[in-house]
Amino acid sequence: MRRIAMVLAALLGLAGAAVAQSGWEWIGPQFTNTGVIAVDGDGAVFIGGLYMGVRVTEDGGLNWADTGGPGDPTEMVATPDGTVICTDDWGYGLWVTADKGATWNQVIVDNEFENVSQLAVHPLTGDVYAAVTSVGMFYSYDGGYGWDPVASSPVCDQYDDLAIGGNAGIWLKGDTGFFRSNDYCVTWDTLIVPAEAVYGGMLSSAPSFALFMAGYDTTSYESHLLRSWDFGDSWTELAGGLPEGWGEYRGIVYEGDWGTMLLADTSSGVHRSTDMGDTWALYNEDLTSTYVSGIADGPGHVHYLASVSDGVFRRGPGTVAAPGVPATRATLAQNHPNPFNPRTTISFTLAEAGPAELSLYDGRGRLLRTLARGWHEGGTHELQLEAEGLASGSYYCRLVAGGGVQGRALTIVK
Repeated sequence: MRRIAMVLAALLGLAGAAVAQSGWEWIGPQFTNTGVIAVDGDGAVFIGGLYMGVRVTEDGGLNWADTGGPGDPTEMVATPDGTVICTDDWGYGLWVTADKGATWNQVIVDNEFENVSQLAVHPLTGDVYAAVTSVGMFYSYDGGYGWDPVASSPVCDQYDDLAIGGNAGIWLKGDTGFFRSNDYCVTWDTLIVPAEAVYGGMLSSAPSFALFMAGYDTTSYESHLLRSWDFGDSWTELAGGLPEGWGEYRGIVYEGDWGTMLLADTSSGVHRSTDMGDTWALYNEDLTSTYVSGIADGPGHVHYLASVSDGVFRRGPGTVAAPGVPATRATLAQNHPNPFNPRTTISFTLAEAGPAELSLYDGRGRLLRTLARGWHEGGTHELQLEAEGLASGSYYCRLVAGGGVQGRALTIVK
């Protein structure tokens, strides 16, 4: 049921509301060495770091519990199956808990001497992907307890980051290059690594067409943030309002509206953009430490960030839309007829010209067909979906356009 609910929420935009607040609120604990943070679907906050293991709060920071687990967690993800998965830089596979850290299971992905360096959760299916140093990529359907190798993957002695989009897109950056797969790791394209981000890296896929990369150049060794609108083929540096220097960008969270996003930085705290990264402003009100080691999105788009020594801070979402941007810029109509066989009509309307992608998914959130993709003029666009090759059952149509995501449920009856 968790997986079904997550697919519906991701495809149909059923995000809970949250009340905005004026600044960051400290929720503890004290004396931390925090490197990673994750928030599960119940709002439990997990943090971890070298020699501190993993700590968790289930009551908004009133009480924190030491749970043990990995000795040096460097990656941590919460899954829709109710598990939390951690890597261990000491090289002991993965650690998985399904009971808020009361018990942990050590899980071997490939071999007992492995180093799992990257984790990512598919935003629609909830499947977890892992990159094992010098071996390749693996995936799990059951919240991290069982693992299988993907069909193929680039092999790196150092994986810098892994990102997964809301379709079949997967991006991987490492010491052997930058790679993209559009078919769930069956085949890979080798892409050009931008000169501004040769070393290191952070990858983040927005709930639209945008892809973000951060890293260091080879001359000044300063950090840079870049954005791609064409799935990684070309890049533009984003510098409006961001400081120059050697800080490390440690993650991005999205507020689900027209372009609003938060960027965590180890040197200057948190930056906020309302235009998908074109311009940035500091977002540090009531934040007592600007050495931010991680940022995570919780239920209702409440944001949590971890500082290395000052514990965890919490803040509700900000404004709902960027200034001057209409709340609704694209609309996906219900298909008709519905249920249907052998065909149905799907239409969507754009307030103005822009990129749009219309996709069909099965009940598990797996991409089946891309029905429309590319630049579209403003107005209503209509197309026919044929049921040929599709079994009876429930499907989901997803529109990414106008800076937002919309979806509709479809039913085939044969």
